[in-house]
Amino acid sequence: MTSDVLVRTRSNHEWVPFAGAPLSVRVDGTDVLTVVTGVDGHATVSYVAPEGGHVMRVVFLGDDTHKRARRSQGFSVNAGATAVPAAPVLAATAGLAVVNLSWTVPFDGGSAITGYAIYRGTTSGGETLLTTVAPGTTYADFSVTSGLTYYYRVLATNADGDGASSNEAFATPL
Repeated sequence: MTSDVLVRTRSNHEWVPFAGAPLSVRVDGTDVLTVVTGVDGHATVSYVAPEGGHVMRVVFLGDDTHKRARRSQGFSVNAGATAVPAAPVLAATAGLAVVNLSWTVPFDGGSAITGYAIYRGTTSGGETLLTTVAPGTTYADFSVTSGLTYYYRVLATNADGDGASSNEAFATPL
């Protein structure tokens, strides 16, 4: 289940987004996740429920300035619902005529990761699909030219589809 949450505070009789608001995600009264709102006051909460019916609450605990702003928003959680994987964290290391990639295994969205898509480009933000690989955490790119900088992104795939893209990593092979 994915839900968008907006936290606003009242300032001079106008509701404004609250950036950096700490939110506690609780399922059946147990804290399962903590998130922080972005500069626009929004936070995306993604949670995959175990079997059985559950109730999720997103609770803004307030802070020293906004003690009275404590509130919660309830959601119904669909048992067995799954989502696409979260974003891996990617690192690229240059070698002699090779770029070695390594990444973290992201949250799988409640459905096993079936593989990874690796994107490569020679300009930042210009990556296109290089290859797909089986589940794992490393890849050696030997189809590089020494002295040329390569930019990479990786994303995980599961039965629900392609997940979020990793950070961009780059390396210049020797």
